[in-house]
Amino acid sequence: YVPSVYFDVKAILETSDKKSFEATLEEYKEKKVATSKDFDSTTGEFNGKTLLLDKKLAKEVKELCQNNPFIVENVIHKSSKYSPLPPFTTSTMQQVANRRLRLSSKETMRIAQALFENGFITYMRTDSTRISEEARAAAKVHITEKYGANYYENRYYKTKAGAQDAHEGIRPTYIELTPEKIKDSLTPEQFKLYRLIYNRFIASQMSAAVYDTITANIDTNTENGVYNFRA
Repeated sequence: YVPSVYFDVKAILETSDKKSFEATLEEYKEKKVATSKDFDSTTGEFNGKTLLLDKKLAKEVKELCQNNPFIVENVIHKSSKYSPLPPFTTSTMQQVANRRLRLSSKETMRIAQALFENGFITYMRTDSTRISEEARAAAKVHITEKYGANYYENRYYKTKAGAQDAHEGIRPTYIELTPEKIKDSLTPEQFKLYRLIYNRFIASQMSAAVYDTITANIDTNTENGVYNFRA
């Protein structure tokens, strides 16, 4: 692994109604400035496609920009959708539990085994994302009653080619058994994993999340050229 260092320049600006926000240097002398995305996540190496700011250069840019007016060049409004993920399979449950709960694969399976034996979840060894029609119908009722009909979407997920389809994806046995309702019946680690499984299943039957983003391109004109910031 190659340790890499990069710097950026950020401006703290204010809107007309005195709300503070942050803008980051996007371009230096018409060259795009490097961000974390320009480094290989596996090796740490810089891809060389953008301008890598060192500490000295970042400080120079800061001093050139800090006493100049900042002008909003344009504002872009955009909406994007993000579809929910399918119900857990054994491998995806282990990955997410490791990332979010810091559990090893062995610990995850031990906890899931206990949840299964106590009737809280379906069988935890599966590589299928198929869900029964009964569970799908129960999810529809739960989502429409709790959140509203516009939050529900009937979704089917294809199981990968070659996967065994003997069991469903991992889901709560009964939708009405919310994590909060059965919390006292579970150990703290069982509760955390059950909540993860429950929320993943409910989300898998919901409509896509909609993200509204506003991007502002902001320039400052210095004696050394124009610097473009973005918020």
